[in-house]
Amino acid sequence: MTNSELLQYCMAKTGAEQSVHSDWKATQIKVEDVLFAMVKEVENRPAVSLKNQP
Repeated sequence: MTNSELLQYCMAKTGAEQSVHSDWKATQIKVEDVLFAMVKEVENRPAVSLKNQP
């Protein structure tokens, strides 16, 4: 998947909001102010970090 496809998938979730975290150079996806995904490029490859319950 590309970063664009990852962002499209995440933003399709109900209530999803997108912002950019400049320190991490990553796009954050939140629902009701709860971060659930961060999308960025690592060594020219798409990367996603997902939040999950422990």
